[in-house]
Amino acid sequence: MLKLTDSVKEIISKNSFLNIGICSRLLNLSHVAKFIKPLVEARTKKDVKVGAILMSLSRLQKEAHKLASLTEKFEITNLTVYSSLCSITFFESQGIQNKISEIYKEIKKNNGRITLIQGVGEIAVIIDENQITVIEKYITEKPKNIQKNLAALGIYFNPKHYETPGFIHYITQQIAFQGISIYEISSTFSEITIYVDQKNIRLLFDTIHNSFSMK
Repeated sequence: MLKLTDSVKEIISKNSFLNIGICSRLLNLSHVAKFIKPLVEARTKKDVKVGAILMSLSRLQKEAHKLASLTEKFEITNLTVYSSLCSITFFESQGIQNKISEIYKEIKKNNGRITLIQGVGEIAVIIDENQITVIEKYITEKPKNIQKNLAALGIYFNPKHYETPGFIHYITQQIAFQGISIYEISSTFSEITIYVDQKNIRLLFDTIHNSFSMK
């Protein structure tokens, strides 16, 4: 069980949106206090007054330099851009799965790029646009959606961030601040790939490059 001041400090320091908003004096502290009240009560294991949270937030804002230092400096090791991509989404089925296995082999044989993103009821195939004929060769079913003119930014990060709360949120937050729509996301242990409209790839690259420490 944490003290109220410690709970508030941890909540704010681990949430990049709240951290930036309070440090930059962009947020109404009364609204923030009401918003995080359930979170504080979950940590302190007791009922907490909004006024007490507000006082704690006010102290944090006055010591903004200390609050900012609590947020870990995220490290990006490399950025890679992929262009002229297409995302094709199908309803998931065993038949589609079998066909995609053949598609995967052929595209790899052609030295093409292919990424599979599978949900419970859908599966998305992201390929180079010049490989669309390979899809049409194996799958006659009408796709649920086709999104052309895509580009992707591969973000390679320090493996220590794999278990860092808020890391992916911080990435997508910077993108949202720029008004860029994310069409697809794929990720592995130390890599995340963001798929956006081709026209936004330069802005996406510059945004991520300028927002993170490069190692």
